[in-house]
Amino acid sequence: MPCSGSGLFRKQPDAVNEWSVDNVNLCSTRQKRIVGDSISSLKPGGVFIYSTCSYSKEENEMEVEWMMKEFDLELVQIPLEESWKIIDTGLGYRFYPYLTKSEGFFCAVLKKKGESEPNHSKKNRKITFEEISKKEFEPLKNHVDLKSNHKIFRFQNEFKLVNASLFDFMNTYGMNVYFKKTGTTLGELKHSDFLPHHEFAQSIYLSSSTKKLELTKEQAIAFLRKENLNLKAEKGINLMTYKNQGLGWAKVLDNRINNYLPKEFRILSQEEF
Repeated sequence: MPCSGSGLFRKQPDAVNEWSVDNVNLCSTRQKRIVGDSISSLKPGGVFIYSTCSYSKEENEMEVEWMMKEFDLELVQIPLEESWKIIDTGLGYRFYPYLTKSEGFFCAVLKKKGESEPNHSKKNRKITFEEISKKEFEPLKNHVDLKSNHKIFRFQNEFKLVNASLFDFMNTYGMNVYFKKTGTTLGELKHSDFLPHHEFAQSIYLSSSTKKLELTKEQAIAFLRKENLNLKAEKGINLMTYKNQGLGWAKVLDNRINNYLPKEFRILSQEEF
């Protein structure tokens, strides 16, 4: 939450010159506006965490009192160990630099009164990720440097590689957590042939047997511009590299090279490099 920043005086001594009572009051007003605009998204039973890096009661305990009264929130008590030296003020928790290994700040946990509503939407249905079989791994085996703690699974026709602990986490919490991105996307099968993903071109999981084609600087720029390349190379999928760094994939055919660099990554500038 934006605040007057008095808890950062030790870290940023110049901040002392910017502090004033007027600024505290201004921040308090701004905090109320932000809370008021966002609290409606909190469902009954939902948790709201309020935190500042300020020592002022106007920005901390007084704000918590206002939220509890205005929005029917209740304070959630957090069990503390004495050795942590966190101060419980009754309306939140204060962290002082001379007591804790942190800068000065305040936080409070509040909960919206009422029972949480069960969600029967598709998002909350059990999601199971299954490791691919040995047969499915066959087209990938010459491309991936697979370790004992790796798991490969298929998601929406793409093969993805994660470590075992993340794989277990996904299967445990897949019902409640939305995964925006998981692991390294290896590629997909096209007519039983493995087509590597651009993300895999820059991965540490590439097998040493991956076919590579080292480019000159001029050739590398031409590849990144998706211009035609006239190169002699072994037929099939090749990793295009410059100074041994993966740039992307290309398929070498009899009379041409298919550049698989995603259009959104190509260089549009015509300036010389």
